[in-house]
Amino acid sequence: MKKKKFLTFITAACAAALCLQISVSGRQQDPDDSDIYTGEFAWYPDLPYDELNNYILGDGMSFVDDGYDVVISSRYEIGMRRAWNTTYIDTLDGYSIYFNPYRTDLKIKIPDSFKNKRYRNNVFKGYTSAIEVKVLERSCSFKEFDLNPENKYMTLVDNVVFSKDKKNLMSYAQYDERTYYEVPDGTEVIGSDAFASCNNIKEIYIPDTVKEIKSSFSSMDNLEKINIPPLVEEIHDSTFSSCDNLKNVYIPEDSKLKKIDSKAFWHTKISELTLPSFDVKICDYAFYGDYGYDALNVTLKSYVKPELKSEYKTEEKAHMLQWDEIPNASYYEIYQNLGNGEYKNLGKTTSTSQCFKNLKPGCEYTFTVKPVAKIRPFRGTYSENYHDLPEYFIIEGTMSEDISVIG
Repeated sequence: MKKKKFLTFITAACAAALCLQISVSGRQQDPDDSDIYTGEFAWYPDLPYDELNNYILGDGMSFVDDGYDVVISSRYEIGMRRAWNTTYIDTLDGYSIYFNPYRTDLKIKIPDSFKNKRYRNNVFKGYTSAIEVKVLERSCSFKEFDLNPENKYMTLVDNVVFSKDKKNLMSYAQYDERTYYEVPDGTEVIGSDAFASCNNIKEIYIPDTVKEIKSSFSSMDNLEKINIPPLVEEIHDSTFSSCDNLKNVYIPEDSKLKKIDSKAFWHTKISELTLPSFDVKICDYAFYGDYGYDALNVTLKSYVKPELKSEYKTEEKAHMLQWDEIPNASYYEIYQNLGNGEYKNLGKTTSTSQCFKNLKPGCEYTFTVKPVAKIRPFRGTYSENYHDLPEYFIIEGTMSEDISVIG
């Protein structure tokens, strides 16, 4: 009997020591006190299993009321189930949280606030006062949000979390069953990873009010179609990375797009992308595929279109085609329309005019011009780790309207 009690005591002591070790390790420093830390709930052997689930969002996925301590963690040790991670943001003078991966189709409550565990010299000293949660980051791996309607910083719109003013889309539920989603008009920012791994969606429509997309759509397995609003100036690093079925990305002619960053379209099925101009910086690793750059084979086009004019030069007895110079164009290709939709490439020139002599008298000839740019890519974050990256991108402009002359 004594031996049994002794073993029980040793087991409890070891469990308590393990609990303290896990709880203290990996903690974040509280910005308000250099000796106060954010701790972790890990494993408390003296708590019944059902009550323990209330802390760690276990199999029952019930949630702690705001009056309790919201579980915060950053590690996987000893089979620990994680719930929320926190980040202090100086510009907000407050905290953001994000939900750790936990595949479930249930409804999960978003905390208005949480309490930090307080340590000094690795000794537990109780809890800080409640800390308000001001931002929810990333998509969440559950089906439905439960957000307090009185939350001061966030609001729920059609099961999607926005900032209170509805300008910043923060988080979409990964297990939401919709295949099409239309971002509400008035939204200005789509947050980082807001739609990441939301695999039910096949198409997203983004309104013209959106000004910034923060690498929001990576690893969406079934996404096929999306548009880039005209005010968006940059497609950030990994924005559509690993969207394996993405085929159609529409960029409007009046787009202000200036940059496509590393891995922006890494592992997609895009075969053609039309840009607003030749003045777009493109990372050499923007379109890398499974087996190297050539595996993706993306054709880049542009809305840039010359206006073609013709003039007959009496002294030279020649027809002169002329057009204005296109910024950043490397050369111009000259085509003859042979009819039935067939065009013959007559060659290229770096000039902004082309002279035609010895045309057969009385015969009608139809010509068109297409500008082409050879853009040197910039080196990105991942470029030095890969080979066979392109020396330049070729961007094909749009053919001018046909113009006809009589020989």
